[in-house]
Amino acid sequence: MSVTAGTTATRAIRAPQQTALLALVVALAYLVWVSFSGMLLPGVPLADPLTVDLTQKFLPPGGGHWFGTDYLGRDVLSRTLLGVRETFLGSTAALLLGYALGVALGTVSGLGGAAVRAVVFRCLDVLQSIPGIVLPMVIVAALGFGTLNASIAVGIALAPRIAYVLYRTVPEVLGSAYVDVDRQMGASRLSTMVRHVLPNALWPALSLAPALLGEAVLGLAALGFLGLGAPLPTPEIGSIIAEGRQYITQAWWISALPGAVLCAILVALAVVGQSLEERGQHV
Repeated sequence: MSVTAGTTATRAIRAPQQTALLALVVALAYLVWVSFSGMLLPGVPLADPLTVDLTQKFLPPGGGHWFGTDYLGRDVLSRTLLGVRETFLGSTAALLLGYALGVALGTVSGLGGAAVRAVVFRCLDVLQSIPGIVLPMVIVAALGFGTLNASIAVGIALAPRIAYVLYRTVPEVLGSAYVDVDRQMGASRLSTMVRHVLPNALWPALSLAPALLGEAVLGLAALGFLGLGAPLPTPEIGSIIAEGRQYITQAWWISALPGAVLCAILVALAVVGQSLEERGQHV
């Protein structure tokens, strides 16, 4: 009876958590759909985010402009959603690059000898010792400004996190019984890697994807805030927040509402990532 009661209680606790998680996923999907389609609802388009109308500047949030207008009379909601699109595209590219570099480094270190592992480990240590935003700033300074270069910089900054995971998991999988059996049956090293090592070693790294995507979003927003991201007049959520700084006492919504959207995205990605990590631990 006690076991049954405990199971029922656990399910009762998890049910609201699963509902909240589903709501966050749906909200993120809707936000992405709006930002890419340019439609709040089917048949309800967003205002043009680049249209300047000085007679409409500094309008507070209301029915005509849900997020108000900025110092040029542009619709802040439309600019925020277009900025979300730019940030998501750049963050996804950064995440893919980070995984490509991280998996390559982690696999090489896992398969290599002690000398190779030591060299890779020291390189990762050096990269990890650099403060989060400094490394992307240095890379952007070397490559030049722009969304693509900012994505490359953030992707390189993410790579050590992913490589660290494979640095630990690849040797563990290589030492497992089923890999030994596969080798004894005459399988090549490449075949063993493709069939057994990478699929099993990658899951812990893949479970970090939502959290790393959140880091990429924050990194690109920070670069945009500093003026190192998408060139004007392309809206980017970091640059939108930066534009409203000097009007914060006069028109708080220009920075505050895009900032609230950014915070909501980061929280949602963190919650989804934590849920995936917990599920991975119970598999």
